[in-house]
Amino acid sequence: MPGVAGPLRAGVSAAAPERPDTRPHAAAEATRGVGATCGAALWLVVCALASAMLLSSAPSALYPLYQQRWQMSSVALTGAFTAYGIAVLVTLLGCAPLADRLRDRRWFIVPGLAMVAGGALALAFGDAPVWLFAGRALAGLGAGVLTGSCNAALFELLPREAHGRAAALATLSLTCGGALGPILAGIALRFDLWPLLTPYLVVALIALGTAAGLYAVHWPARVPVAHSTTQRSRRLGESIRHPDFITASATLMFSWAIASVIQALGPLIASDYAGIASRSAAGLTVTGFQLAAGLAQLTLRGRAPDRLALRGAILLGVALAAAVLATWAVWPLLYAGALVVAGASYGAAFVGAAGLVNRAAPPDKRGAMVSLFYLLGYVGNAIPVLAIGVGADAFGMRAAMTTFACAMLGAAALLYRYTVYGALGRAR
Repeated sequence: MPGVAGPLRAGVSAAAPERPDTRPHAAAEATRGVGATCGAALWLVVCALASAMLLSSAPSALYPLYQQRWQMSSVALTGAFTAYGIAVLVTLLGCAPLADRLRDRRWFIVPGLAMVAGGALALAFGDAPVWLFAGRALAGLGAGVLTGSCNAALFELLPREAHGRAAALATLSLTCGGALGPILAGIALRFDLWPLLTPYLVVALIALGTAAGLYAVHWPARVPVAHSTTQRSRRLGESIRHPDFITASATLMFSWAIASVIQALGPLIASDYAGIASRSAAGLTVTGFQLAAGLAQLTLRGRAPDRLALRGAILLGVALAAAVLATWAVWPLLYAGALVVAGASYGAAFVGAAGLVNRAAPPDKRGAMVSLFYLLGYVGNAIPVLAIGVGADAFGMRAAMTTFACAMLGAAALLYRYTVYGALGRAR
């Protein structure tokens, strides 16, 4: 377990301070040394968050294989996907109150990486559906621990004037992890490289290597902000009632609801209902979604977050409706194109929502608010997928997806009404 970086380190006595270094340029050399070690810690945090997203997205292209191998129903398949979201919710609820009280965030990050590695190994060597559930649950526990801690650590490892870079690095890690997961699984499928084993071993190695690096690297100490319980609760309560936070959370729940359905069922729908015969090609539809989302997140930074969130959410609802239409028409090009547009729209909505929550969060509450933000997002992530699984077994996949698309279009209309009304209210 990583230690706390502070003034008392091995071999240094508090009673005998070192003599100041009076050599020319000594201060600059010391600054470069600190910058180098902080830079190493920074990129290890990026890798930690990316590894969690990698394990989250890698199974997307493999769910049809699991369903065929173990004869799983739609409810069971979506239940395995939902186990991830439920585990994240449990972890965020338990860890959010502690996130801003630690001097060293590695006490959260390293155990989170161990959970990610454990989930990857359970998925790699499991030989029954219960291991799919267990692996997804462990992956969710790890992601829940890492999400808030890594995001807050990125902001703390950079100076205040570089917080825009911290947000960009968080986006980069989420984007790369989310996009590389389906690509890794798709390559294993295409070349028959033990697709239910190889992707997970790669993730486990990345997670364990990152944990070892974080354990060894220098980590600058932080001073936790001490407030009374009443003061903490009051300040957090005021922050989460901020219109920006409400809009951000609603946008995240909406966009993650659609994204989770695409990631869980996109390849299955592509092969069974949209006319894409190749299993690897069906898996690549999710890769297209993730890559478009990542490109949008990387290119749309700096835009007005409220406009990005609203326009991205509305376009995402329209793209979902187009994808559902493609399943009725059995039009593979429309389906693939709709998922690419949905990915770009999701990326825009996510960037806007993240910008709004960072704007609303005071520095000493950032960890708790980011965790709460993602907690609400995972509520939107977990429920629709399971509901569609139940509906698909009862009424058929096309009917379930059509109902879901109509519900999401209605939710987009409500989000538009609230956002415009809130903007007018703030203008007054």
